Amino acid sequence: MRCLPGDIAVVIAATHKSNLGRIVRIVELHNATGDLVLGRTQGPAWLVECSVSMTWKRGGKRVRRKTGPVPDDQLQPIRGECPQRPPRFIVISPSIESPEVRIALTSPLTVSRNRPC
Repeated sequence: MRCLPGDIAVVIAATHKSNLGRIVRIVELHNATGDLVLGRTQGPAWLVECSVSMTWKRGGKRVRRKTGPVPDDQLQPIRGECPQRPPRFIVISPSIESPEVRIALTSPLTVSRNRPC
């Protein structure tokens, strides 16, 4: 699974194009109950919340809601730092003796275009 409860994620694939790019909050694993049940999915689905209405299909009709199920493989979590890499710098707080803010590198800075996060 890509996402965890509490994550913020972007919808990267969707049956309804209007849902693409929506920013959502992962609430919990969808238990496949309720009036919005996904069809055949190949993996887990999450119950998500969105600040704007998203589109689902129920009984052949379009339904717009701010909460509903989304398959895990259609979501990309947004996280501040890659979990496998430590932060590259730290901010050293100013003190009375030295009021300026300093930044110290904790590891060498490298640039790679093919390095996934």
